[in-house]
Amino acid sequence: NRKNVLFIGRLEHQKNIPLLIQVIEHSSYNFTIVGDGKLHKFIKEKFTKNNRVTIIKKIKHTEIGHLMSKHLILINTSFFEGQPKILLEGLASGLILICSDVEGNKQIIKNNTNGFLIKNNFSEYVNKIDDIHNNKNNYKNISLNGKICINDEYNLESILKKEIVFLDI
Repeated sequence: NRKNVLFIGRLEHQKNIPLLIQVIEHSSYNFTIVGDGKLHKFIKEKFTKNNRVTIIKKIKHTEIGHLMSKHLILINTSFFEGQPKILLEGLASGLILICSDVEGNKQIIKNNTNGFLIKNNFSEYVNKIDDIHNNKNNYKNISLNGKICINDEYNLESILKKEIVFLDI
């Protein structure tokens, strides 16, 4: 019975932390924030007295899967991304991903199929989080599609084929 929302990333400007804060402040669900960076102290001070927010500065990579298993949603509010590996880990773990509609995220998330792409608007994030929590059965296919995406598109054979094409071998 997972209910929590998870954010894992550097606490830096690129990750659009002000938007993440707005989402947390306008949502009634529990959030876990994992990350370090220039904004860590600010986040920690902001949510010190908020019992809905857990802040973890660092976590061993081997513990990420266990942490993900305690959550329903992985959220990404970034202004831009490269190849966000945390999204791949989230899909593989069966999390429902709600991500900013930016390059990098769009290469992994197929909107309304294996996750959700949101324009950087806190109310859209909050509404999607509410809808997922209130209608969990409607979103089981999103979670399943995420796992299928990982198995089909990010297995070793697929990655090697993409690299060969890229390198023109």
